[in-house]
Amino acid sequence: AADDAADGNYLQVRIGYRRGSTHSFMSSCSRLIANEGLDCNRKFVENFSNGVAVHTFYFESGLDAVLKWIDQVGLLYCLPRTVLSPLYNGGQLSASAVSYAYAAWKFCFYFAERASESVRVLAASLAADRSALRHLSSLQARLRRDVFTEARIADALFEHCELVQLLYRDFALAFSPRTPRAQRRRCSAASQEAIVARMNKTMASEVDRRIFDTLLLFNRVVLKTNFYSEKKCALAFRLEPSFFDGLDYPEAPFGLFLLVGSTFRGFHVRFRDVARGGVRCIRSANAAVYARNVETLFRENYNLAYTQQSKNKDIPEGGSKGTMLLALGHQETPELAFKQYVDSLLSVVIDRRGAAGAHR
Repeated sequence: AADDAADGNYLQVRIGYRRGSTHSFMSSCSRLIANEGLDCNRKFVENFSNGVAVHTFYFESGLDAVLKWIDQVGLLYCLPRTVLSPLYNGGQLSASAVSYAYAAWKFCFYFAERASESVRVLAASLAADRSALRHLSSLQARLRRDVFTEARIADALFEHCELVQLLYRDFALAFSPRTPRAQRRRCSAASQEAIVARMNKTMASEVDRRIFDTLLLFNRVVLKTNFYSEKKCALAFRLEPSFFDGLDYPEAPFGLFLLVGSTFRGFHVRFRDVARGGVRCIRSANAAVYARNVETLFRENYNLAYTQQSKNKDIPEGGSKGTMLLALGHQETPELAFKQYVDSLLSVVIDRRGAAGAHR
């Protein structure tokens, strides 16, 4: 909440949340105040017996600047500190652009390097041999994991942060409520051409090019997001699944959702508009197990949903499944992660009037 102070000399902002639902929040807010050049003359925290913490800030800056700060604070609550945070701390990208880059980074890790034309030709020649097709798919997946690692993608983001900024601006044009309605649109041909031209000019590495092609694909396939919602505890993106590769996955799902937060990462896959299935919480005993779970997360989710779809073939509801991989430092907070998972998923399934919208 933002209120004018009694004497009219400063603006008071209060932010409340349940303790333990995020971390490093005050330090993140202070960093954002410094980066935005705001004048905050005091700030303090009040802890209540019901588990709620309220942070209060007193600004002498203008209302528009403070409202912009509030928009970004919501993103810092969802993703307070990540591998990409140095881009924000160093002033290369805004908090909003870094949060966008984090989500797009996860998308790229799971969906980069779809089958090339050579692989498609080989798959067509092996269409009658299911065993050979499975081996080909497995080989392609291993090659992808070896090349498009999370570390390699992050390196590309750091090296080409100016392109990340262009991609974020393109994303914001389509989804930001501050963009005039008449200008909101999907990636226009002109915008795409400008980004591709910049990529051609600045990128010598073919791997980097494929990474940023996938980031551009992310902008194209996002149908709905809570990125700019005032109240959110994790980021959710409803994706158009038409980009699915028939070699890796036998059938494109009806609905695909990517969810990321400070305590988890996850997906939800459904094969019909009306579908049912559970959510699997995935824990990791150590860092090695966590790394393996990260690699297999989406494939496991897809296979679970596809199996559920087969089980539900004789009933009206289709099959769906969700997966929620707990972050390595949050193995003991599955209930919190589950609440954040469900809350963020519902934010892109139910419209503002409280009715279920088209799940596609």
